[in-house]
Formats: sequence, C-alpha cells, structure tokens
Amino acid sequence: MTMPPRTEIPISLVAHTVFCERRAWIEAAGEHVIHSQIEAGLAAHATVDAPQASQIRSRSIDVASEELGIVGRCDVIRAADGDAVALVEYKATPARRVAQVTDANVVQLALQRLCIESTGVEVVSQEVYFTNHHRSVQVYLKEALLTHLWVAGRA
Repeated sequence: MTMPPRTEIPISLVAHTVFCERRAWIEAAGEHVIHSQIEAGLAAHATVDAPQASQIRSRSIDVASEELGIVGRCDVIRAADGDAVALVEYKATPARRVAQVTDANVVQLALQRLCIESTGVEVVSQEVYFTNHHRSVQVYLKEALLTHLWVAGRA
C-alpha cells in the first residue's frame, strides 16, 4: 500500500495553535483575523520580513525539515562561535505590557531550531526580541522538549 504524500505543516500554524486554537483554525481555513494586536505585530515585524544576508546575520530565512514535515521562516539567524548560529524571533506585545515569552514562542523557536539542526548547523541560543520594549529575552530549550517534538513530528 502506497502512503499518500505528506503535507508540510507551517511552524507558524503550530505556534498559533498553542497560542489560540480558534485563531489557528480560522487561519488554516483561509480566513484572516483583523485585530489591532495582530496589526501591531505585523507592523513591528516588517523590518525582518524582507530577506537580507550578511556575514553577521541573515533575516527572513526559510527553514524546513522534510523528516518532521514542517516548514517555517526564521526572523533572524545570527552568526555565533565558529559555524554555530543563534536564533532571534521578533515579537510585539501590544496587549501585554511586559516582555514575556509565551509557550507558543517556545514551541516556535524549538521547531525552528530542529529544522536548522537537521541541516547539520549547531544552534547555540535562541531569544525573543520584543520590538515595543526594545528588549531581548533568552529562551532556554530543554532537551526533553526538543526530543518530544522530534518524536511527535516523525510519527
């Protein structure tokens, strides 16, 4: 019996599902949610949405893992020690007045990291840069979370 081709799942859809299942369902159905918080996030994100590369950092980089069946885009991949890299995800917090990393942010960074590491590139750190606070918050990923996502994605 031949298996049907596997459909790639956008990392953003996974993160949206963790954040708000209703919003994820609406977007998966092709609808667009208009909300002031979403509009503020899109405006704050505009600076990293245009692809650009240098020796120090690259913006708006497409990533994928065929084995996990996921695709996504990293806001910024910054050069670190040797051939290693660091991930930076840009976020706005128009409703929350604090620069706080959410579970959805953690899952998004973890899946992006798995995509990059599947190409043989070491990821040494990941962070969320909050545009309206002008502040970066380091995100420490536990090996157990990465292993769980890897195993779940291969099922």
